[in-house]
Amino acid sequence: MSLKPKVVNFEEKWKEVSRVVNILMNNSENLSRADWLDSFSLVYTLCTAAGTETMFERTYFQTKLLLENHVDKIKEELLKADDKLSTYQDKWDKFYRGSQYVNQFYTYMNKQHIQPNRNPTSEPRYGIEYNREKPNKEIGEMALDVWRHRLLEPVSTEIIGTLMEKIKSEREGNMQRESMVRDVIQSFVLVDSYLAEKYHLGTYQAHVEKRYLEETEEFYRDDAQKLLSSHSCSEYMVVVLDRISDEQRRCQKYLHKSSLVLVLERLSAQMVKTHLSFLQSEVNDILKNERCSDLRNMYKLFKSDKSAIEPLNDAFYQFVKERGLDELKTLLQSGQDQHDTALAKNFVEAVLKVHSHFTSMIKDYLDSDQQFLSSLDKAFMVIVNFKDETSKTSRSSELLAKYCDFLLKKNKISESEIDEKLAMAVTVLKYIEEPDMFQKFYQRNLARRLIQNLSISMDTEEYMIKQLKNACGFEFINKLNRMFTDIGISSDLNQKFADYLVDKNHSALTPFHIHVLSAGFWPLNQTPAISVRIPEDIQKFVNLFKEFYDDKFNGRRLFWLHHLCSGDITMRGFKKSYIVNMSTYQFAVLSLFNRNSALTAGEISLATDISHDNLIKVVESMSTNVKILTVTSPNEQFTEASVVRINEDFSNKLVKFKLSLAIQRETEKEIQQARSSVEEDRRMFLQAAIVRIMKSRKSMKHNELVQEVVRQSAGRFQPNFGNIKRAIEGLIEKAYLERSSTVNDVYEYVA
Repeated sequence: MSLKPKVVNFEEKWKEVSRVVNILMNNSENLSRADWLDSFSLVYTLCTAAGTETMFERTYFQTKLLLENHVDKIKEELLKADDKLSTYQDKWDKFYRGSQYVNQFYTYMNKQHIQPNRNPTSEPRYGIEYNREKPNKEIGEMALDVWRHRLLEPVSTEIIGTLMEKIKSEREGNMQRESMVRDVIQSFVLVDSYLAEKYHLGTYQAHVEKRYLEETEEFYRDDAQKLLSSHSCSEYMVVVLDRISDEQRRCQKYLHKSSLVLVLERLSAQMVKTHLSFLQSEVNDILKNERCSDLRNMYKLFKSDKSAIEPLNDAFYQFVKERGLDELKTLLQSGQDQHDTALAKNFVEAVLKVHSHFTSMIKDYLDSDQQFLSSLDKAFMVIVNFKDETSKTSRSSELLAKYCDFLLKKNKISESEIDEKLAMAVTVLKYIEEPDMFQKFYQRNLARRLIQNLSISMDTEEYMIKQLKNACGFEFINKLNRMFTDIGISSDLNQKFADYLVDKNHSALTPFHIHVLSAGFWPLNQTPAISVRIPEDIQKFVNLFKEFYDDKFNGRRLFWLHHLCSGDITMRGFKKSYIVNMSTYQFAVLSLFNRNSALTAGEISLATDISHDNLIKVVESMSTNVKILTVTSPNEQFTEASVVRINEDFSNKLVKFKLSLAIQRETEKEIQQARSSVEEDRRMFLQAAIVRIMKSRKSMKHNELVQEVVRQSAGRFQPNFGNIKRAIEGLIEKAYLERSSTVNDVYEYVA
């Protein structure tokens, strides 16, 4: 059994439907909730009646006609109104709310009988044509479509013109009714709300956005001309930023969010890009005088424009580089007479001061922009690696190593401050082009600190090693770690040696500490600068330790570096006893006076094997300032006949002090030796890298090989192309490589 559709009197039902639609479109409050709920059955009846398709089409087009008549009446009222904008706002508000109610009223029809085609037949940005031949729109969409075509488009020119007058008046400082301007503009967006997403803004873009952009260009073009005639560059930038801020707030209040970027681009084009040469003419003066507020304003104006921000970035790089180089040139010229440690301290602190200053400037006034941070790094690569015109070499590695040595030696600086300064020193290291040179100097200084027990603490030393590892990698600290390992092993050996002395009944001997260091990991010269005969008191310990070590380790050979040794010697026979730390050479000379009150220089040389020239320096270290010894020379020159005596009247405020020896100080020759050692290490590294590359590639062109070697050398040093070429030639001579016999400029690996 099936139910037959009811036969419905369309005219009678439509009269009821149209009454509900009119109420909803004019004043929905006149429809009670009960009537509203009952009214849904009217549409349902029409949609399920006999001849449904015909009923549907008649209902659809009658509704459309009803809405068109309703919009036409609104249009007539609007055209007669004096305040068209306010009238439009009021009429639109009622119509839009009513269209939503009507759409709900037709819910059953929308769901059951309409398959909407919401894509327009064409896709121009400004102006859209719609397919209106078939009833393919939901009722709510049809209502907005009627509003668009029968009211909005015919009156849009006048409405938009009035809107633009309101906007212009607001730009000139006059307050407007924000809700009215916003609602009117919003209507151009909402009429497309039922369309597919990519067409949502068609009407808005065609009528509002296009006109708004044109008005923006015209207004700010004229505004810029007025401002330039009466404002300085600084004042102009402040006003322009205010204009941008105001326009941004205005766009956020009135326009769709998609328009903001376009509007600001038009504003910027008229007030910034058009007058770029005028603004850029002030860049150098702003940087030179550090007019930071102007710099911040200029950055804000330029940052969105690559063609504007790049020249500012380039000028910033040049300014930082010149400022830093001027600081270092002045420092190095005025510091020629300074002690090396003082010069190193001033050098590092000057670099860090300039770096901190410009880092803060970028952070505070340039929004920590990565472009400017990169330029800062680029500038400091030049500053830190500054080469003196006379020496043609950079002293940065040497001075930084001395600065670290100063911090890591025993001093009165707090531990937290030392850690902070060491971390900052690593910042300087990151800019050094020759980290391997720094490594060599640091290694030499570390060796002195560890051997002579000068380190402030092992924890601080290890903290610095960790910092160096983070900055330069594990390979950089490999030898440094081995040095620490040797010190730890030496402590264990000394404890075992002490037990050995007890077993051999030598426990009454003076405490004796020996460092056993691995050759190849310590930058120590095995050939002493001064030859010396070891005093018997020391030789006794040397023999005992050698006996102990040979018994414990079979096949290992010890080389004694007496020129690096020192000890605390107790001096008696004066008004009070003194404990003096002195070198092996000083002790060798001074120990002779245990049995002699006076000796000639020739006798001392014969007894100690110290040459006459070196003996002068040793005796001077104990007779000039400290005056433990006195020297009598007939002709006031130190000769072999000069008589050396103990100064029986010797006294010192300090009970415990140290004797320095000028010959132990670092000389320019030692520095040059360190540089030569680095050059040799680099030569070996380049050859090893070339062999490693060619072994894997078998055959390579010259330029490709050079580029790969440069890449693998990065982080250690920047290789000279001449050195790479010499390394290749050396490997060809050693038959590791050969030139291709068939292709020019190609090397082949010889297996």
